[in-house]
Amino acid sequence: MNALYLTKATIFYGGSAFLIYSYPAISQGVGIALLVFLWLICAHTTFSGLQRRFAMARSRRWGGDPRPERARARYDEFSQ
Repeated sequence: MNALYLTKATIFYGGSAFLIYSYPAISQGVGIALLVFLWLICAHTTFSGLQRRFAMARSRRWGGDPRPERARARYDEFSQ
């Protein structure tokens, strides 16, 4: 480990610990906001993946392409 990295980490974590203990209400709010933001990112990823999966399954069941713009692009590419 480089001494410069150790110095940077010490200053960063020491400063953040000082701010957290100096302003507990603000740090609590920032921590909760960060966790909510991370939870929303995770939920969005999960639900968009489920939606994509169900759209593909529904499309296969009815015999269509779940991505019509890609199907149209392939049709245009091969029709020339």
